Amino acid sequence: MYKIELSCLVNDFNQYADIFEQCIKSFLIYDRESAAPQTSAVESTVQSEEPERQFSDTDKPIYEQISQSSLETEEFSHDKVYLKNKRILAGTIVQETNETIRIRVEELSSPEYFITIPKDSIENIEWMSEQERQDKLQKEEELRQKGYVKFYGHWISKDERNQFYLKAEEEQEELLRYNNENISQSQEEISQQIFNEQLAQKDEEIKELLVQLRLLEEENEKLKSELEHQQNVTNEKLDEFLERERQEVPTGKVAEITRNSIVKVMVRSKYAYSDSYQSSASGAVLDSRGTIITNYYIGKNPFREEWFVEYKDEEYQTKILEYDPILDVAIIRINVQGLEPITIGDADKIQQGDQIINVGAPLGYRDSFTVGRVLSTSGVLTDLFDVNVRLRWNIERTYGQPEISILKKKFESDYGTVYMIQHNAITYAQNNGGPLLNKDGALIGINQNTNFRGSISAVLPASTQGFNMAVSINSLKKQPKFASYLR
Repeated sequence: MYKIELSCLVNDFNQYADIFEQCIKSFLIYDRESAAPQTSAVESTVQSEEPERQFSDTDKPIYEQISQSSLETEEFSHDKVYLKNKRILAGTIVQETNETIRIRVEELSSPEYFITIPKDSIENIEWMSEQERQDKLQKEEELRQKGYVKFYGHWISKDERNQFYLKAEEEQEELLRYNNENISQSQEEISQQIFNEQLAQKDEEIKELLVQLRLLEEENEKLKSELEHQQNVTNEKLDEFLERERQEVPTGKVAEITRNSIVKVMVRSKYAYSDSYQSSASGAVLDSRGTIITNYYIGKNPFREEWFVEYKDEEYQTKILEYDPILDVAIIRINVQGLEPITIGDADKIQQGDQIINVGAPLGYRDSFTVGRVLSTSGVLTDLFDVNVRLRWNIERTYGQPEISILKKKFESDYGTVYMIQHNAITYAQNNGGPLLNKDGALIGINQNTNFRGSISAVLPASTQGFNMAVSINSLKKQPKFASYLR
């Protein structure tokens, strides 16, 4: 921290801003108002903000008047202190301690000031030679013996300095008189101004109240209109809902036509000590050659496990054709001909409120049908990257561990937009992979939910277990590895 000691004449207070900047710039104190009471030798009665005064064209700052009447002297050498903030101070070092340097800064056209500087803020010091220092001190002493004093960087006679002091005192007296003359006038003007402002404020408050009243009336009319419109919309939607209800296919008929298109998928380790299955899920038959779609994560590692399908009370070992850990979808096949494939629907045609049927085989029981409604069709898989730890882990295994925004961009670059269907049909454990059907019994999605072991599927986070979600079949059709199986 720097300590600055500065003195100046009173009548320079209105005109020495440029000189003060030269003295203070790069240090802690920057503005004249805050610096004046701390660094000036002037009495505290001097105000930092003075009333506006008119100066004649012949008035000049003290330092300019001094430069015109000062004694011409030869230029002396200086000690130079180079600060770490790139500022250079030139003058005479008058004191040095273990921690600080105190230097008298000598600049023409500037009040002389002393500054104490911490050594840890100094980069280098160039000292005058001892001979130069002695010559300088000797010359200054000779000038003092002749009756000269150093004032604002110049050597002038004591009489001239006293004249400057007298002029500064006159300036101060004139300033005080000027202030006193304006006090009474200012008080009257301030009182009148306050009254006018209060009156204007009241007028503005009344105008604002009138505007608010008009706005409330307009808002009231708007609300009435919106209420009438909403009632009409509600009636229209109710009519549409009732019409859809009349057109919907009975659930029993849908169950009958899809009964043989739903299978149970079971997984066990190749190295297990028993023949019991570790987990199971549901699957949907895609063609008569035994191709089935189900979840990938009913197991842990398909290369270390055996997958089986139960179809019409018979168990068949499967072959994994395609899989995708991120989408949590697998295509498998059993060596059986003549299976009854499920109809592949168009998920883009469903709307909020449409009837859907959730088909699965919970706890090993096939032909479980639950009915519900579509809640949303606008959800996308990337929205779950932030909340699903397992999905995030699979994504990072594929793309590394960049920021979540970068992961989403890389995923969408490879997969496009993968849509999720949110619905409220009851989905039991082991309905993973079970088909989601529209009102006509066509496949529009593959359900995602908890599996037999109670863990959360790769796609659906724990926070969403109050409702159910399915991967849109249209999004799966757009994936090259699955497209040929979903025609």
